[in-house]
Amino acid sequence: MIQCYTALGRYELRTNDRGEKHPVLISSRQEYAPDLCEMLLWSSLLWHVRDQKELETEFARRKKDLHICDDYSLAYYCTRLERLGFLRRGSGYTAVDALFELMAPLYPVPAAAHFPARLFSFFHLVFRRGVPVRVAVRVFRRDRLERNEQQIMALLTQTDLSTAELIACVDQGLQDVHSDASLLDKLYSEPQLTCDNLPAYVRASGRLIPVLQAVTNLYLRRLLVLEQY
Repeated sequence: MIQCYTALGRYELRTNDRGEKHPVLISSRQEYAPDLCEMLLWSSLLWHVRDQKELETEFARRKKDLHICDDYSLAYYCTRLERLGFLRRGSGYTAVDALFELMAPLYPVPAAAHFPARLFSFFHLVFRRGVPVRVAVRVFRRDRLERNEQQIMALLTQTDLSTAELIACVDQGLQDVHSDASLLDKLYSEPQLTCDNLPAYVRASGRLIPVLQAVTNLYLRRLLVLEQY
């Protein structure tokens, strides 16, 4: 059985009453201040999809680099963050099955920074960090999207959709999904369909692998973050 893991949500640096900065995880409108090991685990999964062995290796390496010794196992931290809604795992007998179980109920959210923030970061790299301009330009150059990726981003910029709903939209050739009422009527046209069983319904779709691949590629390239509502 293959298991794969990824992180949910995003983080912000907050300043406490003593002027100390600390990270806060944010997902589905809930916030959580992680301890150091939880933050190491979460950050090792953000914009990554790792299997069990890869995660064990990366987590152990990060703890060793920071000289962290504790009595809790990786499984303990995974279970804790999963229950809190900041980590998700998927399992299956093939890599596609595991990835589909991981991604199907999740909501990909475009994560592209606004222009002022990108411009500030560009000047910070050049004038404060001494990064050559040609290198900074390459860092901030927008990726050229493939056709399937363009289709996914076009849908996600209109409304919130789970990966399973994206598969259903592409399967039906839907492009205009601005109207929530009309969209729900099309996606859940059969009375027995719900957001809980839609993944099982689209599992046989011929568009499953192209959509799953596009969503995963966009996520790994840091153009999306994942939420679970």
